[in-house]
Amino acid sequence: SIPMILLIGWRGEPGVKDEPQHCKQGAVTKETLEAIGVSYEVLTESPGDMLSQLKRVIDQSKKNQSPMALLVRKGSFAKYAPTRNLGNKLQISRESAIKAIVESSPENAIFVSTTGKASRELFEVRKSLGQKHDSDFLTVGSMGHASQIALSIALQKKDRVVICLDGDGSLLMHMGGAALVSSLQPTNFYHIILNNGVHESVGGQPTCAFNLDLSKLSSAFGYERFKQIETPEKIREVLPNLFSSSGPYMLEIRLNSSSRSDLGRPTSKPLENKLALMKNLQA
Repeated sequence: SIPMILLIGWRGEPGVKDEPQHCKQGAVTKETLEAIGVSYEVLTESPGDMLSQLKRVIDQSKKNQSPMALLVRKGSFAKYAPTRNLGNKLQISRESAIKAIVESSPENAIFVSTTGKASRELFEVRKSLGQKHDSDFLTVGSMGHASQIALSIALQKKDRVVICLDGDGSLLMHMGGAALVSSLQPTNFYHIILNNGVHESVGGQPTCAFNLDLSKLSSAFGYERFKQIETPEKIREVLPNLFSSSGPYMLEIRLNSSSRSDLGRPTSKPLENKLALMKNLQA
């Protein structure tokens, strides 16, 4: 019974081309709101009518003492322009860091990558190196969950190096995952935080990660080792010996927030990705 306006991006709206992970949620968005008793309207795309619509739903929310939802179609708003670029002076791009990690990792290492551009870049790196994708799990549409998927694999496949390519935003979203990793102490687990200080995949809104001391955080959680690097020289120095050190190991790589404008998307479907990795793990 709290009056408020819920502004909900309608990802995966039926009939609109979108990412595979959005299609299911988009198809049931209206039904979900109806099931939990939240009234909704689709936000008009006419600037002239928007203010009157907002006034109407605000008045209705106050009158009924209940929330009202506005569903926002893809493309309704202009692109977000970041007001600051915290990582613009850093020298390492995320894609170059991922390439260096892949090239330094053992041949049979398992990769679990976080949602967004990190997974897209891992797919592109494999392609550029002429490598298969069956040792990677691309955690599309599941922000914050990559570390727990990687942890489960590490606990079951103790003879394989398991590398979690995580983001600063996803680490902060599910920080309890890091506590669980350290409590179970998987010696083959390598938690690599690709920290560019922003939620880049969804527009570049800043996180607070550049203000945190992840070395103290990893120590408090109980990770066996921690390193922070932010220069290409440090990457060349640290990565060759990283995977010979016992884990759980947290490595923070501070990055700039740039990415290629022509960055591709995985050509395999999420289900195909899952089945290929399962086959690899069972071999």
